[in-house]
Amino acid sequence: MKYSVDTSTFIKSWTEYYPIDIFQTFWKNIESLCSDQILVSPEEVLRELKVQEKDTLYKWAKTKESLQYPLDVKLQEAVREVIDSCPSLVNVYKQRSGADPFVIALAKITNATVVSEEKPRKSSSDPLKIPDACQLMGIKHFRVADLIREQGWTF
Repeated sequence: MKYSVDTSTFIKSWTEYYPIDIFQTFWKNIESLCSDQILVSPEEVLRELKVQEKDTLYKWAKTKESLQYPLDVKLQEAVREVIDSCPSLVNVYKQRSGADPFVIALAKITNATVVSEEKPRKSSSDPLKIPDACQLMGIKHFRVADLIREQGWTF
């Protein structure tokens, strides 16, 4: 199983759910998945971490070269397909969800599961969120707790 991980997963895990000073085994397991290229993120996720000023998390992620999937032609084409299929996923005026189409597109081209902490939108008039777009695109989505269960990790 491969995983395409969204910015929200890293931020929530780092700051709320599994702080590195308490859950060191969790982060060692994540690093192992990164090294084995089982867990990847598009470079856009790293950019979002930097912009959102998550200094220690950004520094950690930046050192994980195998985590960062480059913006190649195949990914760019898949991003275009995601945006065409799910235009409300991105709001260019508010710069909302910059990495979201890249995370979904990466899952599409690598046959991965998207991991994010986003919840589906509450009403059909709301903009799409990652779980909604994944459902529309036929891509599996779950949260970090599901990744932990699927990997069989216990702490």
